[in-house]
Amino acid sequence: EARDLDLAKDLQQSANPVIEDELSAESRPNSDDGDIDHSESFTNWQLLQVMAGGLTGNVLEWFDFSVYTAVASELGQNFFPESEAQLIASLAIFAASFLMRPLGGMVFGHIGDRYGRKTALVISISLMAASSLAMGLMPTYATIGLAAPLALGLLKCAQGLSVGGEMVGSMLFLCEYASRRQRGFFGSTVFASSTVGITLGVAVVAVLRMHLTEEEMLSYGWRIPFVAGVGIALVACWLRFALEEPPAFRQLQESSAVARNPLRTAVTKHWK
Repeated sequence: EARDLDLAKDLQQSANPVIEDELSAESRPNSDDGDIDHSESFTNWQLLQVMAGGLTGNVLEWFDFSVYTAVASELGQNFFPESEAQLIASLAIFAASFLMRPLGGMVFGHIGDRYGRKTALVISISLMAASSLAMGLMPTYATIGLAAPLALGLLKCAQGLSVGGEMVGSMLFLCEYASRRQRGFFGSTVFASSTVGITLGVAVVAVLRMHLTEEEMLSYGWRIPFVAGVGIALVACWLRFALEEPPAFRQLQESSAVARNPLRTAVTKHWK
């Protein structure tokens, strides 16, 4: 029995260093798996600026997206021939824009992986602002005929493309700045900001309906929120231009490890 006890003690002592090494390796902030925590080099104020730049654009994207549904009736009457299906036609264009979102994720995902997260986010917000402004200033069916609904459909698809890139791009941008323990929180704020944008868009249209008559709303009131969204876009672009690329992407650039064709790489090597 004494010999067995001595053997057990020897095994325990030989195992302790291995266990300690494993625990110390797990607790190190910079591991060898390529997932490096850069958040320690940023102050809370810097992280707040990053969140503002990432989320403001997402608020605008969903503001413009929701405004369309809130004024769908006016859009139907202004951009389609007179019939009982005007509202349905207007909402059909809105539905078609959702088909562009996966394509937007692929296009802007490729841009973000190839040229930078910040670059992709600036382009997506610019596309949304330009299409929204054009929608607010565009002539109606009474002026240009069938070109009006066609142009409306193209602009709405451009918005869908933009939203598809913005949602994923802003989430990736924020998570790459966040610490490991905060990535879930930072990523979830993107969905929260989407709700803010949707609520803000519906609220603006509701206020307009309270202060304008039906004739005024049909004539010019529906244009106001589309044009007003450009103000939010300018703020978002200013915030994003002031930011740097996430540390992980800068590290790839410095080591010349940025993929030449990220989309092809994702499809051929990471399709699962």
